[in-house]
Amino acid sequence: MWKKIGVLALCVCMALSMFAGIGGAGAEPEKVTIDYYTFAQDEDTNPVIEAFMKDYPHIEVRVNIVPDNSERMTNQDIVALGGGAIDIMTMTGTSHWERAENGMLAPLDEFIEKQGVDMAANFGTYKDWVQMDGKYYAYPLRVPVNAVFYNKDLFDAAGIPYPADDWTVADYLAIAEKLTSGEGPDKVYGAYTETWDCWWAFFAVQKASWYKEDGTSNADDPLFRDALQMRFDLDSRGIQKSYTEIRSSKTSNAMEFVNGRAAMVPIGAYMVRTVKMADPPVTFKTGCVAMPRLDETVPPNTTTGNVATLGVLSTSKHKEEAFTFIRYYIEQGALEIANRGQIPAYIPAYGDEMKALFISGSGLAVEDVSPLFDPNLTMISHMPVGTAGVEYNKIIVEESSLYFSGEKSLDDTVSAIKTRADAAIAEALAEKAN
Repeated sequence: MWKKIGVLALCVCMALSMFAGIGGAGAEPEKVTIDYYTFAQDEDTNPVIEAFMKDYPHIEVRVNIVPDNSERMTNQDIVALGGGAIDIMTMTGTSHWERAENGMLAPLDEFIEKQGVDMAANFGTYKDWVQMDGKYYAYPLRVPVNAVFYNKDLFDAAGIPYPADDWTVADYLAIAEKLTSGEGPDKVYGAYTETWDCWWAFFAVQKASWYKEDGTSNADDPLFRDALQMRFDLDSRGIQKSYTEIRSSKTSNAMEFVNGRAAMVPIGAYMVRTVKMADPPVTFKTGCVAMPRLDETVPPNTTTGNVATLGVLSTSKHKEEAFTFIRYYIEQGALEIANRGQIPAYIPAYGDEMKALFISGSGLAVEDVSPLFDPNLTMISHMPVGTAGVEYNKIIVEESSLYFSGEKSLDDTVSAIKTRADAAIAEALAEKAN
């Protein structure tokens, strides 16, 4: 069960002239309905959507909520590929690039230019996450910047100082070992590494790229090999719940943290939302700190993460109206996004009010989350982003799962990822050439 977050009372006061009108001058706009698909379970009560329909009475927004589970993206694709009426789709991670490659998303450049949108001023470097081949295929929505959330009560009980934003992986590992305690159902793990995608590579990507300079796979870089082994060692020593235990018990980093069974969890900033909505409420003090650096040579403002986006489907019959809604939702609704425990991608709205709304009800302090709102963060994807990136990621997940489950050696795992990824990259390049 989850508690509803109190709805932020919005006062939408931007003049309508900031958004280009739909339809010809003096003409009565045609009334249309746009279908917005999302997996946000409370989106049907979002006051920003209601405000938009008041300001744009000729556009009705119909909210469609898909199941919030591991198949949520697939569920949206099934509707879209089946000819379903989807105008706007919520996307996370790097999924918008896959959909752009598959022709599912419409380029937005025409509408960006027509409405005079300054993408650099609005989104800084986050704009780079929605471009492919020089075109914009989505609009930045939220920024799930990764950080380490930690249980302050466990730190206090162990007499361990809270980590600082310039800490390193060596610090993280040493603290995790000290915080691990108990046995069986009473065990508290010092750390936690998720099984999704390439989460084990969080620290390696700070200095290593998934691609070599010649475009082939760089999976055999010693840093990736070390990262694989580090996750395996943490599992084997019982400092974190093992890969196989997580998969069999279907737990998650957020679940283990709010239940007090994991002292530190690397996770996206959406963890604030989880803490705010937890039922029963979280009873311990929560802290947040930047992701640890691989070593002292990595700048302190380096982290991993991605940009959640909204995109317009290429099959939409109302692309301009859909884009107008997306822009309004993201720009006018930035404070509401923060109020719901997410970091907006819209940088002009950043400030003390936003930070206060973001942490309200979470027990976090403003100073804990301030680094998450730094628009100059160097944010790296922990997954491959490039030629055959989607297939490359799937290969990594398949092969690494065999290693973490004890079914394959480290050397064989690294070799298999490299070999299979190179083949996928070569195939993708050949298809593009043809």
